[in-house]
Amino acid sequence: MGIGVVFVGVIAAIGITALDPVPVTSSTATPPPVLPTTAQTTTGTATPRPTAPTTTRSAAPTTTRPAAPTRTHPADVRYASEGYQSKPISSPVPWRDPQSISQARTWSRNSVLYSKGVDGPIWCPHDPLTANDSPAVVTDRMTKTVDCLMALWEGSMANSGFDLPRPPVYLVDKPFTTACGRVDPQDFAGYYCTASMALFISYPVVTSRRYDGLTTYVNEVTLAHEFGHHIQARAGIMQGSWVLQNQLSGAAALEENRRRELQAQCFAGMAIAAFAHSYGLNDDDFATILKTESGRTGASTHGNSRSMALWWQTAMGAQGAVVRCNTFAAASSDVA
Repeated sequence: MGIGVVFVGVIAAIGITALDPVPVTSSTATPPPVLPTTAQTTTGTATPRPTAPTTTRSAAPTTTRPAAPTRTHPADVRYASEGYQSKPISSPVPWRDPQSISQARTWSRNSVLYSKGVDGPIWCPHDPLTANDSPAVVTDRMTKTVDCLMALWEGSMANSGFDLPRPPVYLVDKPFTTACGRVDPQDFAGYYCTASMALFISYPVVTSRRYDGLTTYVNEVTLAHEFGHHIQARAGIMQGSWVLQNQLSGAAALEENRRRELQAQCFAGMAIAAFAHSYGLNDDDFATILKTESGRTGASTHGNSRSMALWWQTAMGAQGAVVRCNTFAAASSDVA
């Protein structure tokens, strides 16, 4: 007899429910980013009018305006995903339920997935999305990004004994009902529903720019975070964590929730690290993405700015080692 789990949709705050004998569905959402704003000020000076011309004006110097930055997708290395064949979207596949508290702890804290690594770099030669992109463009780009995420994770999941069915991705611009309940895209940037294995992205997406004005990959991070929840669900990490969370209340329950969310954020960072070469990322891209990710709302359920930055940077230096994203083994101060 399996332990009944109450999965609660988390957006801005979490509801903690007592154990229920009938498992229901799980959902999780990424709060929207708080984008950096700048205030522009201008100053002017006037040159007095001369009483009489006394000099001959020389010709104005010619200047060459620097070229606007462009995004390139280098093909100068061997990509680990060469030859990968895209999978069709899968119908929902039932997830596993822990059969005891002990098993729930093992699945979340000591998952066999933590002994594996993801390969890289991954070929994902797509420009970043912007708020001006049409639904058709966003859907196409997100679908291609799911291809990249499948190529990244499929091997390590298979080597761990877990299946990885391909999830669908949907754009949403108004409140809607999922198998995990009714949600409003105004409350989140991304959302994952375990019951339907579906990824939802709020539309329109946002535009995030580097310091030199070139658009960078914030929306793709959101998708990779939600796909991280898909990895958790298929590996049993999510179910194990929820069983433990349903034994807790108050601050302890919120901490368990943050461990789950910060792991998904770390998984997203591992994905961006694997895509970085084909994305053509530079230091400005990394700094802009880090600033945006550290500024997301929902600290009580998703982690404060320090924790978001910590796990993002951990992923950047993980070199594909999944164990580096084991937030369930971290000190409480690192999942605050």
